This record gives sequence, C-alpha cells and structure tokens, in this order.
Amino acid sequence: MVLAGHAENEPALNEKIMGLTPGDERSFQVVYPKDHANRRVAGKDIVYGLKVREIKEKKLPALDDDFAKSLGTPEGLRDLREKVRKELLDARERAGRSETASEVLTGIADRVALELPESVVEQESLAALRRLLSAYHDRKIAPEALEGLKTEARRQAVDHLRNHLILEKIAQKEGFGVAEEEIQAEIHNLAQANNVSEAALGDMIRRDNHRREELVETLLFRKTVDFLVKTAIIG
Repeated sequence: MVLAGHAENEPALNEKIMGLTPGDERSFQVVYPKDHANRRVAGKDIVYGLKVREIKEKKLPALDDDFAKSLGTPEGLRDLREKVRKELLDARERAGRSETASEVLTGIADRVALELPESVVEQESLAALRRLLSAYHDRKIAPEALEGLKTEARRQAVDHLRNHLILEKIAQKEGFGVAEEEIQAEIHNLAQANNVSEAALGDMIRRDNHRREELVETLLFRKTVDFLVKTAIIG
C-alpha cells in the first residue's frame, strides 16, 4: 500500500502516481547518486513499475464522544480534551524542570574538578554512538557525518557520566533515600503507562536485582533533581 504524497515516498513516485485510476499501470526510472543516503540504491539506475489495484481515501474520525470512548475515555469528548490538556501541561512542566536541572548541573560541573576514567568514557561513548546510529537504520553515512556523530556521542557520554557523578554525590550529602512505598508507587505508574499487569511487573523487578537497582537509582536521582530545581528556584 502506498500513501500518495507522503514525504517519505520516493519523490518521483509521488509525481508519477498522480492521476492514476484503478487498473492503470505506469513505469518510471530513477537514477540515484553515488552518495545517496540509502546505500542499497546508491549509484544505481532503478526502474519502478506501478499497477493501481484500488484507491482508498484516508478519513479522520469525527471528533465526538464515540471517538473519545474508542480511546479509552468512557466519559466522552470533554474529559478527553481535559486529559490531553493536562498531559500537555505536565509535559511542559517536566521540560522546564529538566532544563533548569541541566543548567544547575552544568553550573556545578563548571565549578568543580571531575576526573572521569577514559575507559569508562569510551564505553559510554560507544553506547551513545549506537543509539545515534540506530536512527539511520541501514542508510549510508558519509565519513564526515560519522565523525560528527562520534564527537556528539562522546559529548553525551561525558555529560551523562558527569551528571551521574554529581547527582550521586549530592544524594549522599543530603542523605536521600528511596522508601519501599516509593518503589511500589513507581511500579504502579510504570504498569499503567505501559498497560501491563502491576503484579507481573512488580514480581519481575523483585526477582531481577539489576532492574530493581536501576529503578531505585532512577527514583533517587529524580528526587535529587527535584531538590536541585527547588533550590535553584528559591535561590
């Protein structure tokens, strides 16, 4: 199935498909440059063939109570709108808090000397590079672009390790901890957000010490970030 006019389509396809009706056939050739992002077609001349079997029109559903109920809001459209509004406001607040925390952490890092083991930085840089490369799938990456990604991966790695170390030291200094009730509350929130069984998720985390430690660390650092944000706002 082809969505006519879609931005991710081959440009020539969007051009040639216009005006076709069911039963029509058409072919066209595309000459790809050698440096094309998709290495499977780079430097090749490819002839595409089209045959229209049927045409369907994409229609958006009516914005009404039935639509709201289909999305799991049985109370109707008014409650759906309120729910979306709250989610947008929450997202904006989280973004603001994250930006403030980042500024505070950067300010702390600029005032203290932090030595990061090169072996740890290299390991974290490799993980960051894998995440960046995953966005390219199987597309060809120019050498200069790859070097840019490596530089960005190292920057992200250093920032992550630096922030991790700072948060860890602050949490220790302030005596922050994570209560069992906080862990259970987070498991409840994660289960709801991912539409999974809370009991099953809790059991999995209890049996996996590594997952439990990661969860505790996430909560501890979240608490420390909240402390930094409040301190920055009050200050």
